Amino acid sequence: MKPTNNYTSLYDQKNKVSLWNLSACQPYKFENKTWYFPFLGSFGYKGFFDLSQAQIEREYLEKEGFDTRIRSVNAWSTLSWFKDPILSNLLNKTEAQIAETLFHELTHNTLFFKNRLQFNENLASFFGKKTSIDYLNFFYGPNAEQMTDYLSDLEDSEKFRQHILRGKQILDVLYQSFAATDDLNFKAAKKNKTIRNIVNHLDTIQFSNINYYSIFNESLPNNTYFMSYTRYYAEEQELDSIFNYYEKDLKKFITHFE
Repeated sequence: MKPTNNYTSLYDQKNKVSLWNLSACQPYKFENKTWYFPFLGSFGYKGFFDLSQAQIEREYLEKEGFDTRIRSVNAWSTLSWFKDPILSNLLNKTEAQIAETLFHELTHNTLFFKNRLQFNENLASFFGKKTSIDYLNFFYGPNAEQMTDYLSDLEDSEKFRQHILRGKQILDVLYQSFAATDDLNFKAAKKNKTIRNIVNHLDTIQFSNINYYSIFNESLPNNTYFMSYTRYYAEEQELDSIFNYYEKDLKKFITHFE
């Protein structure tokens, strides 16, 4: 990977969130709101260091009819333009999760394609996971508790991810069935019923981590949530095929894209 001084310093957040991510999507089709930035191209999300500014923009987008989502962020990459720190809240995660996050961000430092946000995030997510397995194997061995716990976490997240992506396909079929003359209340009711069914069917999946069953207890996901899984994981099968082609050699895999 590209050698940098990123993530060699620590920023103490004092248990506060430092960065928030705002995304928006059309309510009855999977079409992201995009923002354009010079040199970097179009993005399907926008970062804020000030939560109130994110909330102001969210209110504006909701008045425009968009589904919206604000989430906190554990790390970021400025693509080597600046020296990015490790955020102290990241250290609340397991060692494997910290490694995965940092390898994800370091992938952005090494490779970033303008106007291809989905590919960039899919590649970073995929490479982050594969490199973390390599990391754990190197320091602890294939049968260590750190490895078995991480692989169990990956298995749970893969089950959840596939369920969400299947749910997105179901919603997509529903949205395409709507006519232009359909009443908005009718469409909203159909949409909410379908999303609730997707959430309720989580109890048909066997997770090791029971927290997955209660992930939507406070509120139902909207289109932005489903789109986030496309943004980060929709191209995983294609990436895995390339990874296997190079006999799971991480260096050859990343060099392929360079």
